[in-house]
Amino acid sequence: MKNSSNIDTIKLLNIQEFASVCYLITTAVAIYLTHYRKQIIRHQKTSLTVEEAKKLNILNHIFILILTGTFLYVNRINLQNAKENNKDTTLLSLQNFASILTTIGAIIVLYVVIQDPIDNPSSNENPEI
Repeated sequence: MKNSSNIDTIKLLNIQEFASVCYLITTAVAIYLTHYRKQIIRHQKTSLTVEEAKKLNILNHIFILILTGTFLYVNRINLQNAKENNKDTTLLSLQNFASILTTIGAIIVLYVVIQDPIDNPSSNENPEI
């Protein structure tokens, strides 16, 4: 493998590593918002207003969409590199397809979160996408 190819691979791995850490943060925010919704349902005092929670939820899902796009980008580059080096691309193609589906899912969930009425604190969402 060429040295420049190793450098490119390391750059892609650095991107994946950073995006994975960011995913942990978005998951923590989703857990916090789930806890918030439980407090609302129980009529307990919360640290956020309903409007702030909705904005945080939308922002969190925008970041999730950016992250799924980042993983899609990395998977595309890995697939292209494998094709250029005449490697087996079967699993990379499946991974790329999964990234496409995940990004589509993130777009749909973001749309749902944006359209969700502000007075619906118990609405369900998928914090993983």
